[in-house]
Amino acid sequence: MTTHKPLVIHPKDYSTTFLKRIYDPLEKLTLVTGGFTKSGINRVIGEHSRVFLLGHGSPAGLMSVGQFRVDSPYVIDDTHANLFSVQSDNLYIWCNADLYVKRHGLRGVYSGMFISEVSEAVACGLKGISQRQVTESNNCFGDIMGECIHMNKTEMYDTLMKSYERLARVNPVARYNHDRLYLS
Repeated sequence: MTTHKPLVIHPKDYSTTFLKRIYDPLEKLTLVTGGFTKSGINRVIGEHSRVFLLGHGSPAGLMSVGQFRVDSPYVIDDTHANLFSVQSDNLYIWCNADLYVKRHGLRGVYSGMFISEVSEAVACGLKGISQRQVTESNNCFGDIMGECIHMNKTEMYDTLMKSYERLARVNPVARYNHDRLYLS
């Protein structure tokens, strides 16, 4: 049985708490922050028609950050792509999620490299970035996404790009992230 309330998989991690702003406005959702096995994750994904995947990751998937009972560093990896292939309105927000989404031909709103920490800004070649700039970008992104999380992927993406652009004009972290947000 598939439910219309979204599934949010957001591994519990202090450094990505700003992403909670995305789903806080939702009255009905299934929130998974840890504890599941791989088969449990597969089951809960299959029960939902829309999934929001949020946190730290790489082209290989969404990292478990030690919160799940899985035998790899990832709670979401290539083995889950077939489950997402039947969903067209998902949200994939982690570093280099674009490579995962494109490799598997998935659909939704997704990010490329996403700076959420000063160390990531430095690694991406941005110089002189302050914690204030990173926090401002993180909070603005989360707030905008929270305002449009109930929308379909096209409306969500259009609203995000237009609203986040305002901060991107004056904040180099937001500019970097804005330039790496995609819709498929």
